[in-house]
Amino acid sequence: MDLLAQEIYPSILASMKSRLPGILTTTVTLVVLFFLRSLILRFIYRRVPNQALRLTWKRNTMYATMITAAMLILPAWLTSLKELAAFLALFGAGILIVMKEVILNISGWFYIIFRKPFEIGNRISVKGVTGDVLDIRLASFSILEINGNVRGGQSTGRIVSVPNSLLFVEPVANASKEFLFSWDELTLTLARFADLEKAEAILSNISASFIESITEQDSRIRQAQDEYAIRFRSLTPGVFVEVIQGQVQLTLRYLAEPRQIRQNRHLLWKHIIMEFNREGIRFGRHA
Repeated sequence: MDLLAQEIYPSILASMKSRLPGILTTTVTLVVLFFLRSLILRFIYRRVPNQALRLTWKRNTMYATMITAAMLILPAWLTSLKELAAFLALFGAGILIVMKEVILNISGWFYIIFRKPFEIGNRISVKGVTGDVLDIRLASFSILEINGNVRGGQSTGRIVSVPNSLLFVEPVANASKEFLFSWDELTLTLARFADLEKAEAILSNISASFIESITEQDSRIRQAQDEYAIRFRSLTPGVFVEVIQGQVQLTLRYLAEPRQIRQNRHLLWKHIIMEFNREGIRFGRHA
């Protein structure tokens, strides 16, 4: 017992004394930085009412705090980090294999931050999941899932967490970044001997009355043209006729913002049904 007290306790005390400056530096640095971060966020929250911008500030100030803390704290621990560097040199390959997913997720975060394939609030599709981006974190990003165009893009209420590494192996479709519109189509089948010209005129008139008029002079269209040279022959709604399995089908194709598609479909179908009933035009059995 005396030998234990004479040899081990002094070494423990000496080790604690050598690490005391690092511990104090770490504690003081973290307290000061997080206090400053709280002051900054309080100032921002008072002047920024937008919740998405608040989340962006909250996330970015956290990253800035951690990076600044690492730059200030590491010098105090450099002598202790020499052993860690030697360990990493010996077992670095094994660590890379074990931590591959973590490293890829962090790399994906850098890709999102600097390349900006999407931002908070954008409507995206990745690996069969469609929804609005709620948050972007170091390892993953969160999406508020929607039903796609099956039910006009209505939210399911489910939040899906997607690892950042997925961006390197899966394509990402963004419906609300450079090009803010999506083409939507309504297809209906006419009964046999229905008045085709009258039905086509009804669809054209209703779309002109209830669909937003979008031209090439629209600032949203010009932005997409300048960024990606996107060109369309026509931006106005169009009605197309085709015969499928012996029945006449009409397709109304129009341009709209993704979040307006559900409301647009409601208005279009409501007035199409009312006008068809008024004119005596019947739908086919596949409508």
